[in-house]
Amino acid sequence: MMEHHTHFAAEADGVDKYPVSNPTGGRLESLPNTTTTERLVPHSEPSLNTRELLQCNLEQLVSDINTKRKRDTTLLEDFKKDLELLCSAAYSSMQAALYSLYEQNSKVINDKLEELMSIMETLAKQEEELEQFKREMGAFLSDLQQ
Repeated sequence: MMEHHTHFAAEADGVDKYPVSNPTGGRLESLPNTTTTERLVPHSEPSLNTRELLQCNLEQLVSDINTKRKRDTTLLEDFKKDLELLCSAAYSSMQAALYSLYEQNSKVINDKLEELMSIMETLAKQEEELEQFKREMGAFLSDLQQ
């Protein structure tokens, strides 16, 4: 008798990458218009023996798990898109606030820079006048000594 293994694997990139295996080797499809409970309850059909019925129930269970994983993956992808939109909106809002702050501060900074430049010009003139005074004082002292 050949042993079949059913494995369960979840992958954030997509359920199709690691679906639950069908013990009979094929990919499983959902049964239409039935609930899991209805599908797992044994039917009184004489053509199905217990092993076959268990096999059908197992295949349906595996199919249901894969379907639910696909739904979970879709929900997760939608959540990711929503988060990306929220993050993008928050970034844009922060960027606009920062640029607004730059604009408000630019006027103050420019006024202070103009004041500083004016002070630097005054200082340069005073240094030049001081140097001129030193030269004239040096010449005066030189004339006095002669």
